[in-house]
Amino acid sequence: MYCKKCGNQIDEGAAFCKKCGTPVEKAPDTNRTGTGIRKGDMQADTQHLRAGIAAVSLLMALSTFLPYLKMNSEMARYSGIRSINLVHPAGQFGDGVIFIILAVLALVFLYLKKNLPVLVCGIVPFLMYCYELVQIKRQDAQLLGSSINMYDYMSKGSGFYLLSLSVIALLALSVLFFMQGRNAGKRNG
Repeated sequence: MYCKKCGNQIDEGAAFCKKCGTPVEKAPDTNRTGTGIRKGDMQADTQHLRAGIAAVSLLMALSTFLPYLKMNSEMARYSGIRSINLVHPAGQFGDGVIFIILAVLALVFLYLKKNLPVLVCGIVPFLMYCYELVQIKRQDAQLLGSSINMYDYMSKGSGFYLLSLSVIALLALSVLFFMQGRNAGKRNG
């Protein structure tokens, strides 16, 4: 780099020209965005978010095949089943199929880099999960009477905890992914 005033060669990182004392104008860093974040760092963050969303979507799909509710021996005698999965092995259409479809859609939209559909695929499973919890409570109240708490007769299976974790994580990651894509669009636009 050379001094604009006298043409003397300036050392890298110097603030002033050694010969004439003129302040050195630094070239703009083309690797930085308007917010001071390096473009490479932003791409790495996006890749981490995409990998997280993909992993959580697969986890959500897997959790539907695991036991969602486990019945104790008294409730198992009453209902005739020991555990409930969200996907029924007999080929019936269970609520878990919708979770699987949403997980696949999240992966497809993630691949297509569509921020809003990925966000929708994060919000809908969370709302369905909340609805599932309300339905379980309502069905137990009808079967067992309102005086008996559902936790007295049912315990949660591994599918419940895995689905809980994956649905909440998918919601959080999809919101972050949407916000990051929205912010990148504002910087580029």
